[in-house]
Amino acid sequence: MASVVVLQRAQSDLEEILRYLFERAGLATAKKCERSFLDLNDWQSNHPESGATRSRLGQGIGLNVVDPYNVYSRYDAATQTFIAGARLRAL
Repeated sequence: MASVVVLQRAQSDLEEILRYLFERAGLATAKKCERSFLDLNDWQSNHPESGATRSRLGQGIGLNVVDPYNVYSRYDAATQTFIAGARLRAL
């Protein structure tokens, strides 16, 4: 099982997304989206090779989707660590 490290920038992005959803669609929608992001972290830790690879963006960069958001992460096989970050420059 791989470790998942959520960068501060990714956490800030998630909080911004959840605030936006709460204000426009309500608590239930925001909670559903939050659960989807948490489920993705769990999925990645158990299935580190999953997701679409985006090698043109860099070695080990992968893409998963929490509709309608693209979630980019980098997997380091040597340390079995996922670095989750919503912004490519943060990876």
